[in-house]
Amino acid sequence: MHAKGYQDATVADIVAAAGVSREVFYAHFSDKQHAFLETQNHPTQHILDRCASAYFSGSDWPQRIWNMLRTLLEMIAKNPAISQLRLVECYAAGPEAIRRAEEITRSFTIFLEEGYRYRPEAEALPKLCTQAITGGVFEIIQRHAARRDYQTLPSLLPQLTYINLAPFMGAENAISFLREQIRQQASQKP
Repeated sequence: MHAKGYQDATVADIVAAAGVSREVFYAHFSDKQHAFLETQNHPTQHILDRCASAYFSGSDWPQRIWNMLRTLLEMIAKNPAISQLRLVECYAAGPEAIRRAEEITRSFTIFLEEGYRYRPEAEALPKLCTQAITGGVFEIIQRHAARRDYQTLPSLLPQLTYINLAPFMGAENAISFLREQIRQQASQKP
């Protein structure tokens, strides 16, 4: 799928890349779409586990969001084949693949829930806010993936963190937090 895209990849391409026979393929999958859907599920738990681990390593909520997004962006950049499958090819693989991709995107809203308790003003934000933020962030990531521009994704960390934090902690507080993170990052470079 990474080399040819979902539409142009054939079962023959899949079995050749996997080094298995057609019989082995059809023993496990009914068709190309079934194989795609199973493959789509494979990295999901690993990605969520790594992001959750990074999230809970932070000392406070803004730091947790920074850590989680840094991990997510680095994982996407380091795994372009899986990223292409998860972020781009799912839209060619049909309604079930799209539904699964959207469910995974929505699962990232859990990391934003703490934001509603960050300050009193945040409590008044609509609950739809987390879905809007997560959808916007993943749209930006998906556009980079569609261009196969994975290596620049980690550089988006400050901007994507701002998108996540500003509605909950206020624009000025989010900017102050990001300036401190960028300063700390710069001081850690050799």
